[in-house]
Amino acid sequence: MTPILLISDQTLPNLLFLKQFGPFERYVFITTDKMEKSGQGRWTAQTAGIPEASILRRVVDPEQPGSTVQALDSLGLDAAEPVQAYITGGTKMMSLGAHIWASRRPAAQILYLPIGGKQFLRIFPDAAEIPLTAQVSLEEYLAVHGVQVLRKGNWRAAYAEASAIFRHLSGEQPDPDIRDRLLWARKQGAVAPEDKEMKAFYAGPWLEVWLAGRIQEVLHIPLPNMSYNVSLNKSGPGGAYNQEYDVIFVQHNRLYIGECKHFLGAQPKTIGDIRKELHKLADANNLFGLSARPFFAIIQQDAAAQVQPFIDGNREATWDEMASILRIRKHPMEMAVLRDPEALRTFFQDL
Repeated sequence: MTPILLISDQTLPNLLFLKQFGPFERYVFITTDKMEKSGQGRWTAQTAGIPEASILRRVVDPEQPGSTVQALDSLGLDAAEPVQAYITGGTKMMSLGAHIWASRRPAAQILYLPIGGKQFLRIFPDAAEIPLTAQVSLEEYLAVHGVQVLRKGNWRAAYAEASAIFRHLSGEQPDPDIRDRLLWARKQGAVAPEDKEMKAFYAGPWLEVWLAGRIQEVLHIPLPNMSYNVSLNKSGPGGAYNQEYDVIFVQHNRLYIGECKHFLGAQPKTIGDIRKELHKLADANNLFGLSARPFFAIIQQDAAAQVQPFIDGNREATWDEMASILRIRKHPMEMAVLRDPEALRTFFQDL
């Protein structure tokens, strides 16, 4: 059996196909000049562990189905050789060309996987659903999108302390010492060298440490598939992209990318205070494919109250307004969701 894959920006579906149905003795990659320059085919092959020598590449015009038909004809495959044409990738015209070519062959199959789907659909020579059983790890998800991990934190080492802070703020287990440390961390001024690490932790990272651990526990994420304080790099024809994220994890072949903020002061906050985080999340699908799911978590002064709209100039901007512009979930995770395991599970199921 020889697989025929259409290379496009959406690299995850091809990796899932290769993990589920491979390995094969040889592979056909139908690609374009743009994809060759940007590296999608290379990322797919490297992540799947395919030797370059076993790949037959053909570059086609992405808007002419006849170009794909001619490229496949040029392979000289025996008419009786079994082939699997997997038409999820590429452009619509590339998919059409592959369908035309494969449907003329007596030993061909044509398969398709909808984005986010749970079954491969065989649409030729007969109709059938094949359950998707392949699962990608966090490392594989990032690699097939051309992303390198430059740095990641160890959330497990500080999770117990972060949990104590959250229990204090949620009112579940008030702690005068933690209250004093949170107030101390917000004050300006010189800090003894031995206290710098603690002050920095209470001033910021404790929430992302707690959120990573909480999600891992509630959703039962395998430890290698959960990271926090991650620095990522992605290079392409347009240059290098470097970005940091608070929490990232993979579950059911989706990448979840989270940012979190806590505001413990009483003063009003503006959209400017969270603009950087929201814009990072808005760009997630461009960088990590259509299976990426951005989310935002926030704790404000009144932990029991619903998260309020942020002030922008002299008016309030609602979360709905920001979501329509930035393409993130309409409402962030707030204290009520963070405290309740079932609510947390539901949040990610609906994301």
